[in-house]
Amino acid sequence: NDNSPRFQKSFYKRSVAENSPIGSPVLNVFANDIDKNKTIRYTLEGPKEITRLLHLDTESGEIVIANKIDYEIFQWLNVTVRATDSGYPSRSSLTELIIRVIDENDNNPYFSSDATNFTVYENSPIGFKIASLQAQDADTGSFGKITYLIDRMSSNGKFSIDPESGDLLVADYLDREAKQMYMLVIEAWDNYQFGYLSGESRNAFKQIL
Repeated sequence: NDNSPRFQKSFYKRSVAENSPIGSPVLNVFANDIDKNKTIRYTLEGPKEITRLLHLDTESGEIVIANKIDYEIFQWLNVTVRATDSGYPSRSSLTELIIRVIDENDNNPYFSSDATNFTVYENSPIGFKIASLQAQDADTGSFGKITYLIDRMSSNGKFSIDPESGDLLVADYLDREAKQMYMLVIEAWDNYQFGYLSGESRNAFKQIL
């Protein structure tokens, strides 16, 4: 047994989407051994928290998703595949597998506090800041960028919200004798600019008395 198995490539690059279904294929690795009648077995090496996300068929070299992959935890998966022959003593060789995890919009934004009561004077000037509302999103990048909206029917045109800062503002003159209380519906959308029309945005709702 004087020859080691040899992989077709010294490294492989692949991309997988986070939350890919368990069993989704990643790739097949293959090693050849010029020694005759040698059976090759494949094993996966690397940090346990990464190797547990993948399953490698020891005989075929097929690699599939074994557990849920979360982009917010892993953006890249770097592991080593070892090919070992059945000779005595056995010989082996290595190849590297580099997997890029593609982010998905899998987290809803949420408001940092529960519905709140705010008080504003009827003579408050237009543009007066009543409060600053804050929402958070566990996603990153554009999927985590939050846009604030206010339901126009609930505000009756009297209030507005800054879409970027979440500042709640007086938008028109208030008359306590005409109406004493408003129930405002505030929405927080993520990926609003790119995903709203295609249904890729996620939102959260909050009512303010």
